[in-house]
Amino acid sequence: MWAVDEEHLPNYLLPRDCLRVTFYAGKDSDPGDIERIMSGTSAERVIAVESRWLSRIRQERLYRCEFDRIVA
Repeated sequence: MWAVDEEHLPNYLLPRDCLRVTFYAGKDSDPGDIERIMSGTSAERVIAVESRWLSRIRQERLYRCEFDRIVA
């Protein structure tokens, strides 16, 4: 189980040992990078993995637990 904020959640939606590269267009992103990586899609984020992981990713079952707040 991971405790992550909403912004970083997509980085954890794959099997733990699956290497990944993620990209999303932020306010400081280079416009050329955005065009090269995000063109042709309406996606807000790209997560790239090796193709050999595709079948395992498709078979995984994800569980998401949410709590109202963290008490320190």
